[in-house]
Amino acid sequence: MGKRGSERIISEDWVLESTAPTITITESWQIGYGYQWWPDRSGDWYYAVGSRKQLIYVHPGLDIVAVRNGTLELIGNTKHRRGDSYHLTQFPAYWDNVEFFQYIIDAAKIN
Repeated sequence: MGKRGSERIISEDWVLESTAPTITITESWQIGYGYQWWPDRSGDWYYAVGSRKQLIYVHPGLDIVAVRNGTLELIGNTKHRRGDSYHLTQFPAYWDNVEFFQYIIDAAKIN
């Protein structure tokens, strides 16, 4: 059993291996790439990228998980994709993952 009575479902070794930067995109980027995770070069935190800039940020040392939903607009008269109804999602004009999550990290360190 882990913290708060939860059960560990994957090993700590797998988490460390899968969130370590294994590929460097360019030397100027602050982010590398692991197994479907984008780890910060500091090794302190990492994030996953989904469709339409939906993101999951994880900082194990500060016990933080932050989720960013993409923009979603329902078009038509139902919430389902049928007939004239569909979901319109738009990418943000500008988004910097390091800058965004750094605000959250800094706020957590203050408290």
